[in-house]
Amino acid sequence: KFGIMLLSWMFLGLGNLMANPLRIEYLLKPEYGVAATISLVSFITLFIPAVFRFLSARMWGILFDRIDFMLLRIAVNSLQMISIWIFFQTTNIWILGFSTALNGIAMGGGTLSWNLWVTKFAPQERTAAYMIVHTFLTGIRGFAAPFMGFYLLVTVGAKKTGGIGSILILISIIMVYVLYLNVRPKRKS
Repeated sequence: KFGIMLLSWMFLGLGNLMANPLRIEYLLKPEYGVAATISLVSFITLFIPAVFRFLSARMWGILFDRIDFMLLRIAVNSLQMISIWIFFQTTNIWILGFSTALNGIAMGGGTLSWNLWVTKFAPQERTAAYMIVHTFLTGIRGFAAPFMGFYLLVTVGAKKTGGIGSILILISIIMVYVLYLNVRPKRKS
């Protein structure tokens, strides 16, 4: 179960970390059709997500304690996937802002679940060991994903790169859902 979650997190992380640094490039470069000012880029990529991350944190904390972790992760991943897909499909400032608001909401749940998820999987005495493995793999994808994203941006363009990031996250959602179906308590008929 832990290994499958780590693999799904790898797909999520690659999709997310590949696309997120490209948001600034996408907004600034005239060839993508937005050519926003630096102030507007800061507002869209920093301010909006930070506000929605803060506003959603309490909701995610309540959900973390009340629903199955895998369902929570599916919700977070889905928001992240939708945010990335929408962002790279439009040049409309309002829709770009909406997309980064979704990103902020997803980050509110993502940060919480990233920091605490091993408590739902690991035996108490092994939590630190599980977290070490998780953090190590996060570092690997955190290093590799932006390079992949910029390579894809140059070779296939912004829309396809956003689509590839979304597909990677969709793979992670499917993996978590299949795992959920196989490990959830079975109802008695």
